[in-house]
Amino acid sequence: CDEHANKIYKHNMDGTLSVAIAYDSPDELPSGLAWGGTNLWSCDEHANKIYKHNMDGTLSVAIAYDSPDELPSGLAWDGTNLWSCDGSTDKIYKH
Repeated sequence: CDEHANKIYKHNMDGTLSVAIAYDSPDELPSGLAWGGTNLWSCDEHANKIYKHNMDGTLSVAIAYDSPDELPSGLAWDGTNLWSCDGSTDKIYKH
């Protein structure tokens, strides 16, 4: 994700990592991505949201959740849980 261009990029996996598709981010400061097995998740520092995206080719928002704190800055999926970290509190959250 690119917070300056407000984009989420899907890359080609052909050895070049060139951009296959550029999607508009749901808000102004995308700050983290995680693949949850069936869905892409993103977070945004400006909106203080965590987004679950539709995987229908549009990457539209399926659900938007409030972040536990002000600056969500990273996401991870462990196979069962989504994890987020926050830059304002230096905390890690298990969802």
